[in-house]
Formats: sequence, structure tokens, C-alpha cells
Amino acid sequence: MKQINLVLQSKGGVGKSLFIWFVAQNQKEQKTNFIDLDESTGTSIGRLGAVVGKDRVRSFSILNEYKKMERDVIVDLLDRLSKGKSENYYMG
Repeated sequence: MKQINLVLQSKGGVGKSLFIWFVAQNQKEQKTNFIDLDESTGTSIGRLGAVVGKDRVRSFSILNEYKKMERDVIVDLLDRLSKGKSENYYMG
């Protein structure tokens, strides 16, 4: 069964990326993939990639040009993850 863990908070600077980085420290050998939903800084992808490998980290935007969440984009992402090879995902 797939497990998708969402770490979401609209306010910046609350530790979402740091929390996921700590999770990645314990998931180095497991088949867990990480998806960064915050494109404002490209640092999360680099940091996570250094821990678990760049092939297990992706960036994905769920916001439209007005910085509003797009429901169809989120549903499409979840559908794609349900068909993916990994059993465990962290998104933040």
C-alpha cells in the first residue's frame, strides 16, 4: 500500500524543509521518495539529494501563476504517485 506523507503549512519559515531533511536522515536505505512543493528556494532539493540521492528527490509546483493551489494539479500528482514504483513519499 502506498503511503504519502504531507508536511504542509502556508506560512514560511516554520521548519517544513528541516523536518523532511530529518526524516531523510532515517530513510537513506529505504525506498522513500521526496517531493519538494516549495519552489521559492532551490535549496531543499540540493540538501535532500545530498542525503538520499538526487534520483529520489523531485520538485513539483502545485501553484498557478497567481500563487493559488490548483486542485487538478494536486489530484494529478497523487494519481501519478499511486502508479509510481515507490511505496513511501514525503511531500512538503
